[in-house]
Amino acid sequence: MTPRSFWKVLLKISGLLFFLNSLPVMMHTLSTMYYALTIDENRALYLSLYGISLFVMVMGLSYLLIFQSDMIINKLQLHEGFTKWKKIAVVSDQSGVEKFTDFFSVLVPGEAKGFKPEELEEAKQWIQLRITN
Repeated sequence: MTPRSFWKVLLKISGLLFFLNSLPVMMHTLSTMYYALTIDENRALYLSLYGISLFVMVMGLSYLLIFQSDMIINKLQLHEGFTKWKKIAVVSDQSGVEKFTDFFSVLVPGEAKGFKPEELEEAKQWIQLRITN
């Protein structure tokens, strides 16, 4: 997997998840706008402006992430220096950090290893050791 294709897939998946997770918020906003319209027209106007701007922002960001991922990669130069990583140490108190790091290490170049917070010093030492490859 090339760095460009990695970022392309990651951006597209992020855009899709962002869009899908925004749907309930937009539906809730629509129902609130309808309810406000029955009570107070001024409040409904403000909520309508909020709802329209929310819709435009969600659709715009989703469009950029899903359909314009190449432009984002080029503008942010995400593919530059991606292969220069040697090691990644992930320190977290979450129980699944090792599994995540193992999965992540397949996608990125170099070595990756997960550590618990109490292993912070060990993680620092591991990062400073020479690469085995």
